[in-house]
Amino acid sequence: MAEVGAERTELRLLEEHPRSRRTVVRMALIYTPAAILALALAGIALYNLVTGSIGAVVGVILLTPIALALAYQSVTALRDLWARPVRTRGEVARLWDKGTVLWMTRSYYTLVETPKPADPSKFQRHVFVISQLSSLDLRDGSSVEVEHWPHTNTLLRLWAVERQAAPPKPRSERPSRPTMASATSLLA
Repeated sequence: MAEVGAERTELRLLEEHPRSRRTVVRMALIYTPAAILALALAGIALYNLVTGSIGAVVGVILLTPIALALAYQSVTALRDLWARPVRTRGEVARLWDKGTVLWMTRSYYTLVETPKPADPSKFQRHVFVISQLSSLDLRDGSSVEVEHWPHTNTLLRLWAVERQAAPPKPRSERPSRPTMASATSLLA
């Protein structure tokens, strides 16, 4: 619990993923070989296109976006292997859910905005995958604190920041000062 001016803030843990490091390692192990393979195939298709095989256009068009997406995922996971988790405090700008593989399951997402230190009128935005229960607890505009891996935004812990007005400080009872009228009544 922290005191901020006349407000107290309290963190309420919504979810925790103690094995998130394994998730980052698994992402690196899956995406890195896939990215290398896709980049090699896209490179072969591009080489064939340059050397005169017009049919390689299809391979270049299909493989290049896939290879770039896999390479991006691989690089972010590899960067997180040497990074330390960071904490981000901000407000929920948006909550949404969407169907995953063949719409058999749903994933829940939140967009957290934090003011940029250099220009507080602009925001840094982070998208996190959260649990269904956390998505039910949060609303747009809710204050949250997130501990996450910095490049993949893989969640470690999610807290709701609850602000409460600080109780008023008790007033000390001081004896009243004698006034001129009370002083003259004592003399009379």
